[in-house]
Amino acid sequence: MPYYISQWEWDESSYAPYWRSPAGTIGAIDLRNLSECSAFGGTPDSRAKGFFTTERIDPNLELYLGDDLSSKVARSLRRSTEKVLGISPGSVTATTVIGVLAQVLTELGDPTGVDAWRPLMSDCIHLPGHDHVWRGDWRSNPAWRDCWLRTKQCDYRAARNEALCGILPENHHQKMLDYWSKRYGVDYHDLIPSDLPDEPPVLHATIVGDTFDTASDTGLGAHTATGPNGGFSWTVINGSGTVRAATNDLDTGTAGGENNFRAEGPLSGDDHYAEVYLTFPAGSSRDGRVYSRFSPTTWDGYLLLAGGGPGDTLLLKVIGGSGTLLNDYNDALGAPTNRQYRLESDGNTHTPTVGGVVLAAQTDTQLTGQVRGGCGAYSNVTTIDNFQAEDIMAASGRIMGRLAGHGGLAGIGGIAGKGGGLAG
Repeated sequence: MPYYISQWEWDESSYAPYWRSPAGTIGAIDLRNLSECSAFGGTPDSRAKGFFTTERIDPNLELYLGDDLSSKVARSLRRSTEKVLGISPGSVTATTVIGVLAQVLTELGDPTGVDAWRPLMSDCIHLPGHDHVWRGDWRSNPAWRDCWLRTKQCDYRAARNEALCGILPENHHQKMLDYWSKRYGVDYHDLIPSDLPDEPPVLHATIVGDTFDTASDTGLGAHTATGPNGGFSWTVINGSGTVRAATNDLDTGTAGGENNFRAEGPLSGDDHYAEVYLTFPAGSSRDGRVYSRFSPTTWDGYLLLAGGGPGDTLLLKVIGGSGTLLNDYNDALGAPTNRQYRLESDGNTHTPTVGGVVLAAQTDTQLTGQVRGGCGAYSNVTTIDNFQAEDIMAASGRIMGRLAGHGGLAGIGGIAGKGGGLAG
């Protein structure tokens, strides 16, 4: 397979445009910063790149790396890689295609996501068209360990600010600290930026859910989640939804438009899954979706989408309301009837499950630290039921000693014929 670094493409073939890989792409890893991901069309920034594997040689793509992941990368090609990605000369030292990708993701990103892609937080890289293509351990690589810890510190700072502002419950950032320190075996002090106070962990335990039971029809914004893991409220990001008394489920309300909803029951970890059961009739301009890592303030998150038309399952991300298609599973399942859709986000590995069948995982690094789930649809004919989200269990193993030298940072579009709109 040929491997390239090249630009994402803005697709306006549908009424709601989105970012996609170049035609003929089998798999992609996003190498854009957060601002580039949130753009709506126009000419992409010259550094707004991705790593792509394609079906065949494509002379229209920018930088050809080789036809095998183990292909040797000469010094001149390493310098070209640095130039197209806008990173410092001499930064890339790996000598194979997969080595270059791994070094770019683990050592050369920006923990804030402002100037470059965010660093890899998982122990492996998943690229569609392959199984996992690389595996490593951040604890044994000092440069990666530095990026990993600074990324967690950025996420902790954001969560603490949200708790202080009332966006998250009081002390919720300390529950997140407890989750991270136990899951990753890290002393919690290493997760707190050096300019912030030492606030010790608070015991975490989180699962949320909604069975959408109601005695009378209720707008989702006025509904309190029911069932054993309920008690939280919902925020309607756009569109509308109604919890129906006759069927005890959630019906989306806006025809030919977006209906997206955030569950205001925050989890303790950004490593979590969210799932729903979806029903809608066949048709090209409709869909249903479930979100992981839904932002508490903006329309950001990862989403698993059940498409209309042939019923393909799609994996996307939305940043600032702008969608990027990460993977089209081309499974042509048809319109769902009470079919399970689950999306698990663990580190930077995002794994869909549809009807109990686990689909291929995808690596994407941009969104971390966000602890809410959500759901939604394009159209007013989608029924959603049995929402649930839960932290991936934290390990109960040993807590590592403090890591020297760390104390911190100061500091979708519509798929033509398959679904609805995400960029509008």
